[in-house]
Amino acid sequence: MVTEPRPQPAASGTTAAAGETAATGRAATGQDTSGRTASGNAGGDPATVDAYLVTIRKHIQENLVYPPAARRLGLAGQVRLRFTIEGDGRVAGDSLRIVGGSDASLLQNGAIETIRKIAAFPPPPTGSIGIEVPVLFALVHQG
Repeated sequence: MVTEPRPQPAASGTTAAAGETAATGRAATGQDTSGRTASGNAGGDPATVDAYLVTIRKHIQENLVYPPAARRLGLAGQVRLRFTIEGDGRVAGDSLRIVGGSDASLLQNGAIETIRKIAAFPPPPTGSIGIEVPVLFALVHQG
């Protein structure tokens, strides 16, 4: 089961980190060490941007496309995606990129399919916003 981390205050400037501790978010230098991030036109109220990023991550995980073949093979992991959400909530056509995480093509394809399946996200509070987010694939064993 994946639990959502508590949001932390964002760094000032045009790069903001949300939902990760200060040690694992994106620093103002642009060095990414693990959290979901927003950049570009993310100059709004840091708390509002943080709350928006938490909403986006939750929306992605709720709509996760976990490929059946990956489940059968017991594949789990994280795929990091970067994309731009336009002012109307649509993902900018050619902005979706894999930027890290698992090398398993089944998980990478599931992450991409998850974003494509979501017709539109809630509109960003600051207009167009570039984000980087981990998409988590975790198998929960029941028993």
